[in-house]
Amino acid sequence: MARLLALRSHPATECLDNVALGILRGGFELLTRGLHVAIYAALPVVVSPLPGHAASTWLMALLGYDFLFYWAHRVHHASGLLWATHAVHHQATKMNVTVGLRTALTNSAAHLPFFLPLALLGVPVSVYAGVALIHLLAMTWLHLETRVSVGWLERVINTPALHGLHHSADPRHHDKNFGGLLIIYDRLFGTYAAPEPIAAYGVGDTRAPGPVEAHLRPYRRLAQRLRQTPGWLAKLRQL
Repeated sequence: MARLLALRSHPATECLDNVALGILRGGFELLTRGLHVAIYAALPVVVSPLPGHAASTWLMALLGYDFLFYWAHRVHHASGLLWATHAVHHQATKMNVTVGLRTALTNSAAHLPFFLPLALLGVPVSVYAGVALIHLLAMTWLHLETRVSVGWLERVINTPALHGLHHSADPRHHDKNFGGLLIIYDRLFGTYAAPEPIAAYGVGDTRAPGPVEAHLRPYRRLAQRLRQTPGWLAKLRQL
């Protein structure tokens, strides 16, 4: 048993768990992507269809996606039910590129409703899918545990130092720096925090759980909070 616990605490084990969670999520998305596309494509265009070949469409879609990502991310931290999904990503105690893969099976389904306004604005489904992939890949570097100096650009774009603070285990940092590619929305809406030394990453556990426990643990904690909360109205506020 002691040997097993030692293996579980090894940094390489956490990286492998991160990769395993990424593979599981990718496989699950292959099964559900058609449904996501169908939902997006079925929505009526409120303004007017945008040309999928135009660079301006791609730029507008990317900026719009990043703005909606900020709010989706922020709501996932505020809602108990959505946090149970998002908490999987925050369980990592070591920051490296594999942390970007550490997401729950239900991650995409939980985020999809927040990006549907792009369909109403006329962004073609092909552009939406392309922008989502670009956004995901462009955010990979944010999980590096390093201070990358970008000078004055750090007032506009997100960096590993800024995003690392968001992953800090310190409760003071839990609701800071929600941005994706840009950090300007955090500055505008009062959730910005400047980089500072980080003592530890994660959600307070001594080690990040494996793929199965990673999904179960947040829901157990949500259920425990609900049992300890008196009154049905108060319980609803926890969700």
